[in-house]
Amino acid sequence: MDPSTRRNCVAIVVAEPVATLFGHPYFAELLGGITSILRASATLPVIMAVDTPFDMELVESCLSERMVSAAILVSLKAGTDLPARLVERGVPVVVQGRPPSGLDVSSVDVDNRRGGALAVGHLIAEGRRRIATISGDLSMASGVERLMGYRDGLKAAGISPDAALEETGKYQAEVAYLAMERLLLNRPDIDGLFVAADFMADAAVRVLRHADRRIPDDIAVVGYDDSPVARAMHPPLTSIRQPTDAMGREAARLALAAIEDPSGPRSSVVLQPELVARESTIGADPYR
Repeated sequence: MDPSTRRNCVAIVVAEPVATLFGHPYFAELLGGITSILRASATLPVIMAVDTPFDMELVESCLSERMVSAAILVSLKAGTDLPARLVERGVPVVVQGRPPSGLDVSSVDVDNRRGGALAVGHLIAEGRRRIATISGDLSMASGVERLMGYRDGLKAAGISPDAALEETGKYQAEVAYLAMERLLLNRPDIDGLFVAADFMADAAVRVLRHADRRIPDDIAVVGYDDSPVARAMHPPLTSIRQPTDAMGREAARLALAAIEDPSGPRSSVVLQPELVARESTIGADPYR
């Protein structure tokens, strides 16, 4: 590859199956933010979906040969050594999310723990006390931090966390569906629910409807992402909005800065989430 072309390419490596990458609104918005900044600087985004150890080996080989000038790593799982290996080979790296401990790379994240606490605090304010959660993938920092935020919110209200109220959805709709069924079986008295992603909340709500649970009368539900899914649900879903487009734009800016000055200082950017209240927790009272 011609060196001048290589300097105008940035790899966006997403550790997810292709179907998830192109089917989940979160990634569409994130990639939109990244590519808007790269293209404005005449830099070509090269998108790579990696789902297996073999995929990771291919990506590492490709990037180590400096076929691109920087890499933005998205949706990394715990234990992956790809960022460290790329840094060893001199590839400028930006991690979207929390970077591996001890690794000197730039990163962009949202305060997921605060987001979980905001969700539970809102449910508490709406009078809910038996609040369950369906967490995300606990091999990912976002899944762990949203669960920790859920527990923080309970403790702030003087409520002790209860393992019987916690299920894992692994950021998969079908797993979240089964998790909701288990919650209702084990704790039929729950009156609040925080789900760590909107599309999992949609699956949970289908279970609640089948069980004749009224939302929000019997159980109030909060999701995470404030995606189009949340706005299309019935009732519309209260959700934690994360600035996904802004995260993508910031990741791209950091990648371009690393290309311009590979030995320059690293940056760790943490953006703040906000709660968007809708009918799934506050009902349809127009005077609220």
